[in-house]
Amino acid sequence: DAVRTPRRRELARRLLGSETLTRVAHGDVTLIDATVSALIAEIGGIDSDPSSDRALRAGEMTDLLALLGRDAPFDVQTAFAQALSQLRPRQRTPFADLAIRLGFSPGVLDVTNDTRSRPAEGAEG
Repeated sequence: DAVRTPRRRELARRLLGSETLTRVAHGDVTLIDATVSALIAEIGGIDSDPSSDRALRAGEMTDLLALLGRDAPFDVQTAFAQALSQLRPRQRTPFADLAIRLGFSPGVLDVTNDTRSRPAEGAEG
């Protein structure tokens, strides 16, 4: 716990911000709920900013949940799946580690796994 506690504090301070931490301190929200909400919001921005910075922040929020003794809940996984579905396959690449950590198979990110329907070979379209 000597390593976990300072890391947990550092991540919470940096990722959640002082306003949210004040709400946690006053008992308005738990640290776990605040982290889940922040993670869902971060994931919700993937379609407008599919950057490696966003993937890193979301990964660190997942780390914070793990340090708090929790796995990412189903609503986080659902939000992530919906966000990925809005991206072109090549835009998914920065989210490979996060996808695996959230319980998805690596195939969800496969840039050759474009499931959009295509005309049959030799068919005119």
